[in-house]
Amino acid sequence: MRYRWIRREANLDYVFSAAEHFFNSQEFCKISRVDKVRRELIVQVCPHGERTVAVYVRVYNRPDGFEISFSAEKAILFGKMGFLSTMFGTGIFIKDKLRVMNIIDRLEERFWLYMNDVVSAL
Repeated sequence: MRYRWIRREANLDYVFSAAEHFFNSQEFCKISRVDKVRRELIVQVCPHGERTVAVYVRVYNRPDGFEISFSAEKAILFGKMGFLSTMFGTGIFIKDKLRVMNIIDRLEERFWLYMNDVVSAL
């Protein structure tokens, strides 16, 4: 998901460091790569012994403001086919992916609330 803020005077380095701070404060997140030049974070999310999922966060500079993107690795998206697979008896294998998807969705919701507070304080 992406959000765009229309604001020319925003300090993108501050916004990026706030995103980095958010993931450092989460107990089941570990930042695996930080690229301050491209303003990109790769975060390994391992919720309570579940499967590890990579989350990618980027801050983009736009002529009329800036944009932040949050995306989970594509492998997690296969869990969305769980409802179809339960018709054929394979739903038990999808259960773990659905649980991780739910955790990632809640993490993303908290991330956007946090970033909205950071941007509104600029």
